[in-house]
Amino acid sequence: MAKAGRKPLDIDLKIVQTLAGQGLTDEKIYDYLKISKDTFYRRKRELSEFSDALTQGRAIGEANLANALYQKAVAGSSEDIKYIL
Repeated sequence: MAKAGRKPLDIDLKIVQTLAGQGLTDEKIYDYLKISKDTFYRRKRELSEFSDALTQGRAIGEANLANALYQKAVAGSSEDIKYIL
């Protein structure tokens, strides 16, 4: 006999990665995905693909931000140069 209950949610990991890359908090991500806090943290804990999407997204976002800051500093923005130094 089949197990009763809900069918598993299909969460698009590209969306998870994009949201994490935009700097959204875990809370904002699970709100956007319309999933519960418990589901979010269970997926994060149990599915390496989900956790990896969050980690990669955040790394990509930070790299993009650092690159933009670097480009402004190279262009001569004194405030950005101070920040980098």
